[in-house]
Amino acid sequence: MDSGLQQLQQLQQGLQGMMQPTQPELVKMCSTVTVLAGSGEYIAWIAIKLFAGIFGAIVNALQLWRRGTSWTGHVNTRVALGYVYAWNILFGLAVGSFYVYDIARLVATDCHLFDYRIVLAVRGFSLSAVFMKAMIMLTIACERCYASAWPGHYEARMRHPYLTHAYCLIMSIISTAAVYVIVSERFRQFVPKPVPTFDLKTSENKEEYTGYQDEEAASSFLVLVQGTERQE
Repeated sequence: MDSGLQQLQQLQQGLQGMMQPTQPELVKMCSTVTVLAGSGEYIAWIAIKLFAGIFGAIVNALQLWRRGTSWTGHVNTRVALGYVYAWNILFGLAVGSFYVYDIARLVATDCHLFDYRIVLAVRGFSLSAVFMKAMIMLTIACERCYASAWPGHYEARMRHPYLTHAYCLIMSIISTAAVYVIVSERFRQFVPKPVPTFDLKTSENKEEYTGYQDEEAASSFLVLVQGTERQE
C-alpha cells in the first residue's frame, strides 16, 4: 500500500507543469494505460495504423516523384493536386510518428501519460489534413464541371497557377485554424493536462468534435457526388 502511494506521488511529481489530477483520477488513468499495455489486440491495432500512415506517406511521395501531377492536364489541377499529395504525406508522417511513440510508451513504462496539448497538436493537424484534402478535391471537382460546361473559355482564360497556389495556401491556413478552433473548444482545451490515450474527443469538446465530423462527412459526400456526375 505504501509502495503504491509512493508510486502515485512520483507520478504526480513527473507531471509538473501540467494540471495536477487527484489521486483517484490518476489511479483511473494509470489503470487505463495498464489495460491498454496488456492488450495485444490494441498494440496490434496501433501497429497497423502506424504501418498504414508511414506506408501511405511513402507511396504518395513515390507517386509524386515518379509521375508528378502533369498527367492531370490543366495547370490549375496540377498545382491543386500537388497540395493533396503534400497533405497526404504530412498526414501519414504525423500519424505514423505519433503511434511509434504511443507503442514505445506502452511497452517501456507502467504509466506514461500524454500531455493533451500534444494530442491536440498532432491529432488536430491530422484532421486538418483530411479536411484540407476534401476541400481541394471539391474545388477540383467544381473546376472540372466548369471546364466541361465551358471548355473554350476555361482553356483560354482560366490558367492561373499562382492564384491556385495562393488559394491552396489560404485554404490550408483557414482549414487548419478552423479545425483547431473547433476541436480545442476555441482554444480553451489547450491546457497542460495529462490524458491516458491518444483520443482527441473529451467531455468538454464532444459537441464541437461531433459537429466537425458531420461537416467533414458532408464535404466528402459532395466530392463523391461531383466525381460521379463528372464520370456520367
